[in-house]
Order: sequence, then structure tokens, then C-alpha cells
Amino acid sequence: MNIRQARHGRRFRSGLTPDQCSTLTMTLFPFFQNAYNHLDLLNLCFLFTVTCFVNKYVLSVLRFMYPTIFQGWQTLVGAVFIQIQIMQGYIDPVFDVNNRQTLILCLPELVLFAISIYSGSKALANITIPAFLAVCNGCLLMKRISNCFLHRTFMLSDPIGWLTHGTLVITVLGVLKTDPMYHYDGYFWVYVHIACLGAIFLFTEINKDIIRLNKTKLLFYNYVFSIFVFAPCSYLLGDAAAAVNFKHFYLYRFYVGCILSGVFGVLLNLQHIKLEESKLSTYDESVHIAKIVASVMSVPVFHFPMTKEHILWILANQITTVFIISYSRHKYTEQKQINFPGEMD
Repeated sequence: MNIRQARHGRRFRSGLTPDQCSTLTMTLFPFFQNAYNHLDLLNLCFLFTVTCFVNKYVLSVLRFMYPTIFQGWQTLVGAVFIQIQIMQGYIDPVFDVNNRQTLILCLPELVLFAISIYSGSKALANITIPAFLAVCNGCLLMKRISNCFLHRTFMLSDPIGWLTHGTLVITVLGVLKTDPMYHYDGYFWVYVHIACLGAIFLFTEINKDIIRLNKTKLLFYNYVFSIFVFAPCSYLLGDAAAAVNFKHFYLYRFYVGCILSGVFGVLLNLQHIKLEESKLSTYDESVHIAKIVASVMSVPVFHFPMTKEHILWILANQITTVFIISYSRHKYTEQKQINFPGEMD
């Protein structure tokens, strides 16, 4: 180092001083942070799409119509996977004697989780992926009703919000009426699935201030509870006896599909938890983008019939959902700024 370099500060091989390197790092940090967030969102889209496709393939193409066995396998894989993470030290130990009261408070959610994945499998087995995801967007209405119940807000307090949710209901009805593959039992289980998801959100919000439980631990409890539920139900509902006569029981594609379904399902739930806990502002939009990607890509993959009216209603449903999510985020940000105003410059 010569006298001139010492006078101007130590320089790296790139010719930058430490202060310049620090400034450059702070400038580029948002770029790399956004790139990291985009990578997480791409992972979400990939896992959501692949999980839907694998489940649809096993349930509809191979016609493995025994949801208690199928979902029991998925929850078993999830519980084992999370337990491996606990053994490696990535997750804190789950079982704790002091958590008995927490488990009692979480019991309604555990039951609803088991019912929701059972009803979701029954519905997806008989309904196309675009129609299933479009109707499931009705969960936004359940979420809004739950928020009104919890926060004691009235309908007239946000007429635009209620108008858009009413439009969403109309588009859902349009999807039902124009579905060329309409299946009564399939849509019945969609309604059960939506009701369970809405009730889960309600119980979660009620117990949020009481239960301080890591969401990964709650996912583990859901999986373990579902295993103990599906095991006896597979016999009581006749799935165990009927599965013996499954015609594709000896195909390797069946076993590969079941394994991939369990693995991708666990990874998808963990990715949801990761993005939700990161408090990413575009989390809800990202989830809906993943639904749109899965819907579009499923059409050429599974070759189910689609009419123009049905496509238009699904498109209207997706557009309305995007508006509702964006509007809700804008209202939440606006309300937060009112309740917690920033300091004036």
C-alpha cells in the first residue's frame, strides 16, 4: 500500500473503499431481497401447481377414490418429515406437558383440518382444477364474515368491499351453472371444504391472543391428529376394504403418485408458513397467482371439456378475487396508517 492509498483509506482489489462497499451493499440489498422474495413466490407457484396435479392424477386419472387412506398417507408423510426436522434441530421439540391446555384450545381446529382435507379430496376427485379453485375463492367471503363477527363491523361501513364480495358469489354461481362436468357430490364436498376453512380462520383469530404456538408445531399436531382420525375412518367408511380391489394397486405410477403427493403437500404447507411468517405484503396475491397458474396449466394437462361460458365465469371469478385481495390490502394499510400515524418530517 503506498502513501496515497493510505491517505484515502484502504482499498479492496475492486478499487472501492470500505465506505463505498458499504454504500453499494445497502443500495443493492433491496434488489437481492426482492429477488429472494420472488424466488420464494416461484417456489410457492411450483409447489402449489405440482401438488394439485399429483392429487388430481391419483384421484381422477387413477380413480383412487378412498380419501381416508390417501390423506392418511399424506399426513403420515408430513408428520415423519416434521419429526425429522425436529431431530435435526431445525424445529423445537413439539410435545410438551405444559401444552395440554393449548391442545384443548386447538382441538376444534384439528378436527376441522381433518375434515377439510377429506372434503377437499372428495371434491377434487370429481371437479376440474379451475372450477375447484374458483369455487374455493368463496373462502374470501367466509373470511370477511368472520372478521365482521370478530371486530363487530357493520355492512354499511364498507359498501365497496361487500359489493365486490357479492360479485364474487355471483361468479361462483356462474361457474357452477356453466360447468359441463357438473357433479353434485363433488360440489357438495366443496361447500364442506369452504365451510371448514372459514371456521378454521375464525377459531385461529379467536385463539390468536391466547395461544402462542408456532405454526409448524400446529401443522405437526394437525398431521398427527389426522392420522388417528383417518385410521379408524378408513375401516368405518369402507375405504380399507374397497381399496383391496383397486385395479391400479400394482402400478408403480400409483405408488410414485402417492409418495410425491405426500412430499409436495408437506413442502407446500411449510412454504405457506414461511411466506406468511415473513409478513410479505404480497403474500395473498402470490397465493392467488399460484391458483391461476395451476388453473391455466391444468387445461392442456388433463384435457377436460371447457365451454366459453364456463371459461368466462372462471375468468370473472379470478379477476374479482384479485380486486378483492388488492382492495383489502389497501384498506388494511390505510387503516394501519390511521391507527399508527408516522412521524412528520
